Amino acid sequence: MADLVGVCRRCGTEVYCRGGFLEGIVAEGGGVICLNCAEREPNEGSEAEDEGSA
Repeated sequence: MADLVGVCRRCGTEVYCRGGFLEGIVAEGGGVICLNCAEREPNEGSEAEDEGSA
């Protein structure tokens, strides 16, 4: 089963959740970024940036 989550903030591709797996990342400030765009620039706009700081 696939549920539409949103549209990629960078390229406009529809991002789905399939079987509990989000086919993208949640961007800072809201919205989603598809996996293709996230792979091109993995740290820009992702929440993963904050994981290493403390």
